[in-house]
Amino acid sequence: MLLDYLNVYPVMPQLQSSGLRTCKLVKEESRSRPVSAAGNATEASVSTTQENILDWVKKDKRRMLHVVYRVGDMDRTIKFYTECLGMKLLRKRDIPEERYTNAFLGYGPEDSHFVVELTYNYGVDKYDIGSAFGHFGIAVDDVSFCEFTNQAVDDLLVIHF
Repeated sequence: MLLDYLNVYPVMPQLQSSGLRTCKLVKEESRSRPVSAAGNATEASVSTTQENILDWVKKDKRRMLHVVYRVGDMDRTIKFYTECLGMKLLRKRDIPEERYTNAFLGYGPEDSHFVVELTYNYGVDKYDIGSAFGHFGIAVDDVSFCEFTNQAVDDLLVIHF
């Protein structure tokens, strides 16, 4: 269940009495109120605050793009993601000269939704637990920041254009 953190405070007691556990960060006493220049607490318009947050979310281009897993049985894995998890097969490509096949699955188009990319390497029918993860991709606003961060993780960052 997702809760709008701006609106959860008035109903916190009811949520807790219904058995919902709340995060330590979501506490009535941690909610701050704006303070006027005179030092008096003022009431902020919750709707204005929500509009500001929604504007920020609409403008923010950062997001998780995809995750890559290597699989030993492409057809069986596609069946799991489509029939059990309800994802759609978005596209599939075979690269015989490099001896692998990719399948891209998700709940919506790649340009706006997170995607699972499956890779089948010819001749490999299974992977040991923990060895099938390829990488995950994220979209960021500032590639130069990523390059700065890359100094700490030298060989782990790959930038796709």
